[in-house]
Amino acid sequence: MVVFMKVAVVTGASRGIGRAIAEMLAEEGYSLALGARNVEELEKLTESLETEVFCHYFFLLKASPFRAGRRSARRLKAGEC
Repeated sequence: MVVFMKVAVVTGASRGIGRAIAEMLAEEGYSLALGARNVEELEKLTESLETEVFCHYFFLLKASPFRAGRRSARRLKAGEC
């Protein structure tokens, strides 16, 4: 027998539409991988969800004022993957 897990990746999950989508998917039984820039709000969300959250990453993007179209990104890992 094959068992499939329902897993979703949600970005912008700390507020607004992204948060609403994460909450809706959790209610539907999905396991989640969440991403957001606001660390505190994302941690509050993961604590409030009654589902498995595999891991969450925070991507901090900063547009360079000197090079149009180029961005420097730094990835910070939180939680265990």
